[in-house]
Amino acid sequence: MLGPVRPIDFVGVIKGYMLEVQAYCEAKLHFMVTSRATRSVSEGEARRLVEETLRLLRRPRGSGVEFARFPIYASYRGVYIGVSPDAIIYVEGAPSGLLEARIRSSLKHYDSDFLTLEVAGLLLEEALGRELSGMKLVLLVASDKSSLEEALQNTKVEPFKPQRGSAWVRIVRVYDRGAVEEKLSRMLEYWLGLRDYRPSPTPAKCGVCEYRDSCPHRILSTAGI
Repeated sequence: MLGPVRPIDFVGVIKGYMLEVQAYCEAKLHFMVTSRATRSVSEGEARRLVEETLRLLRRPRGSGVEFARFPIYASYRGVYIGVSPDAIIYVEGAPSGLLEARIRSSLKHYDSDFLTLEVAGLLLEEALGRELSGMKLVLLVASDKSSLEEALQNTKVEPFKPQRGSAWVRIVRVYDRGAVEEKLSRMLEYWLGLRDYRPSPTPAKCGVCEYRDSCPHRILSTAGI
């Protein structure tokens, strides 16, 4: 007898954007996944993506500070996960930081902005088979494209120094595996079918959700139940 179908079985690989949607609202993620709006990946293809990550990570790097960009895939607790940080920062040939950029006129930043970087750090450790203690997570927030280009140029000089320009800000955190594992473990409970999805407690999000007309939580909230 077959067991219950798990959300992970619909996709094969959990992509970074899926985790971001999950952090926004698990109900939205659930409808997106179960409606097969995402392309399913076979186990063989998932293994190939992990092998490609290893090949790219093993590519020799030069001295100084360098920026590389490629997706990071790894198996974590039996689940294939893939994220695409905007850059992996190498210092003297070793991965020392991860970078993500946002364009936002307010220059505000949120804890959720670091989700891709946090998971990418964990996957890097899994792929390399070693700890990356002290790895920096670098977030750039700029008011427009030209300001972002200015921030990137400045970051290439001092990638790990928190700094603020006239129209951009650079926030730096230190990667904490324990904190990331705790966060990701809660998220994987949904993917592995260990619990039902949990809708966002923020009703305002329903107004911009493409699944608002079919979501039972949206229907109940509008009915005042």
